[in-house]
Amino acid sequence: MEDLANHVRQTFPAATGRWAIGGSSMGGFGAVRLGLKYPHRFYSVWSHSGGFPTADTLAQHWYWSGNANDLDCYALVDQLDTRTMPRLSFDCGVEDHLLDDNRRFHAYLQAHGIPHGYYEHPGRHDWEYWDVHVREALRQHVEELK
Repeated sequence: MEDLANHVRQTFPAATGRWAIGGSSMGGFGAVRLGLKYPHRFYSVWSHSGGFPTADTLAQHWYWSGNANDLDCYALVDQLDTRTMPRLSFDCGVEDHLLDDNRRFHAYLQAHGIPHGYYEHPGRHDWEYWDVHVREALRQHVEELK
């Protein structure tokens, strides 16, 4: 997290303090993971078409490495203080191969009383979908950063 913050500050005119974060696909997973792991660092988090594997399914994916608990968004939710968490939203296309992951994570958040926005739209796991829906994320980020 410190490397990311330092890189962003060196590359862009970013202020210190809390930020907004978002991403698509694996970047969407990463944005949610960082937002849940470091809630004090963010005002707003948005994922488009992120994958949300459980601790049991993390090992099935070649691209996941390291401590499963550190990568498990479900475990991070269980440790979350809802009073200090950032505004969390995510969306997924109804033709996306990760739709079930998103629905499962949404249901988990609902069952645990975690405030969040969840949206499904027509579309696939592609830039055509993300280019349209990034606007919603940017609106949320602007609202929270005011």
